[in-house]
Amino acid sequence: MTINKRTEIPCCEVQPTSPHTTKIDDDCPTRNVQAAIQTWKPIGDNRWIYILKEPTTLTLLCGEHMEHVKVAGRMHLRGDIHLMLCGDPAIGKTHLLKAAQKLAPRAIYTTGQGSTAAGLTATVYREKGRRHWSLSAGALVIANNGVCIIDDIQLLKDTDRSALLEQMEHQTISIAKAGIVTTLKSDCTVLAACSPINNIYDRTKPLSYNVPFKAPLLSRFDVHCVISSSDELILEAAASVLAQHVAAPGASEQHPDLIPLELLQQYIAHAKGLRPKLTAACHDILTDLYATLRAYCAHYLAELLTIRAVESMIRMSEACAKIHLSEEVTESHVKMAAKVFLENFMETQFFAIRENIRTRYSSILNFSF
Repeated sequence: MTINKRTEIPCCEVQPTSPHTTKIDDDCPTRNVQAAIQTWKPIGDNRWIYILKEPTTLTLLCGEHMEHVKVAGRMHLRGDIHLMLCGDPAIGKTHLLKAAQKLAPRAIYTTGQGSTAAGLTATVYREKGRRHWSLSAGALVIANNGVCIIDDIQLLKDTDRSALLEQMEHQTISIAKAGIVTTLKSDCTVLAACSPINNIYDRTKPLSYNVPFKAPLLSRFDVHCVISSSDELILEAAASVLAQHVAAPGASEQHPDLIPLELLQQYIAHAKGLRPKLTAACHDILTDLYATLRAYCAHYLAELLTIRAVESMIRMSEACAKIHLSEEVTESHVKMAAKVFLENFMETQFFAIRENIRTRYSSILNFSF
């Protein structure tokens, strides 16, 4: 078997990397870090993007991968939480993606402008002087057991975006090129950011009318975070930029309430390795919430929820349990995950439906751990 000299990956057989197993030292103040993450304290100096950090933190921790035994074999259920950020230009999406890249134990960053389907999945090439073909892994394969960050995903062509469908659902990539037929493993989280059509998000229309993506791709994202350039947000962004320029050269702004980057990286790597279990009481809460929310959307002609919404809330509940270093998913974790899901789901709907959801599910939206 030949070895690709550029990526050092065996041709036709890409071995998955082992998960990050870093543990927190005994002398680290884990309780302080745990309390800070529970209250969703700001990550980094750009505090004006705080409204997006809750689902981003859950995305870095992800849920639990499961294997179900079926008649024809085993069926893999993904535990990774896919997140899409949608907002007007110059709103800070790239800053958040870069911060997530630093915090994740394993992350690959790319952009839609400079990526293709072959670059994201795998490409087949033949080196000069050789007769056989070689297989080179793409970003989604290299980011196995990590996070693949795609900025400006709307710049990808439709044919290139279709290459994400299999990976985001089944965590595999099938290749059939130049006589090479194989399946590559890609257990990675997709964290993407996009700008709306015409670079202006229309709040009077749902998400599907503001982005150039089809339903199969949109439904594979567990959370859609929509953020528009409101006056308050623009003023906070301007104040943050001015503060950086007014500061003395070489001086760094100190925030005593911020968690050190190294300690936060260590905490996330440790929490991601936990395996919390879902209880029967949590199943009832999730089932009732999905049934009532789906019936409500059908009655008011909103965008219907698919069964993937239940799986998304389960994964986010498990991620909430990991934040608290818990071995069991409790009702509080489920309510916290449902709150994050509803807050972002109603922002993707019509204005009238958003207000109705806010009133109908006020008990969940006002929940505090």
